[in-house]
Amino acid sequence: MNKSTFTDWSTDGDEVIRLYKDGMSSGDIERKFNNKYNRSAIKYFIKKNSVIRNKSDALRLSIKNGNREPMMKALSAYVASERCFKFDNTVSRKGELNGRWIIDRTILKKPRINAEERWFFQKILSERKFTCELSQRSGIKLSVHHIKPVYLFPSLIYDDNNVILIDRIIHKHFHKLYGTKCSECDWTRYVSGLEWKLATKEEDWITIFSFEGK
Repeated sequence: MNKSTFTDWSTDGDEVIRLYKDGMSSGDIERKFNNKYNRSAIKYFIKKNSVIRNKSDALRLSIKNGNREPMMKALSAYVASERCFKFDNTVSRKGELNGRWIIDRTILKKPRINAEERWFFQKILSERKFTCELSQRSGIKLSVHHIKPVYLFPSLIYDDNNVILIDRIIHKHFHKLYGTKCSECDWTRYVSGLEWKLATKEEDWITIFSFEGK
């Protein structure tokens, strides 16, 4: 029999229905009959004959036939059960009563960049001619680094003498080595030990120098 044509279920129809009611899937039934019928045809046959094997099938068939009472009954039972989340509008969910309330607010990351700090960074970039003060290169992405860290010296955040304009790659490399809670001594050690020269790969330097020489 051609797998794509199923006009005769007289021989195996009852067996297919029995196997489906016993819990076998359409794929299992397909293998049971050695691929005589494909699973799409089996699904269509089961659906056409309204075969019911559990409560879900019965509910689906009832809704299809226009009877919504079983569905509403099942929904009411679920709402009344403990599994259903009950939202009480009379109870406040603000502050500590909120499920997402964080007790220790210090662990939250505070925003660093504001309008004033952005203006200060732009001023430093302009005054120092958009040039890295370590590599003396320009035309690259730059960062403003605070020599004395802001978390220890917040009053020096806008001090011109406390910042240095450096290549962004060097800046990331420094904080990767010494972390974000670094000190002035860490920066001195990083610069005096010429560790910053390791921040950029040798091929990147060659590419930039050859570009600037054109």
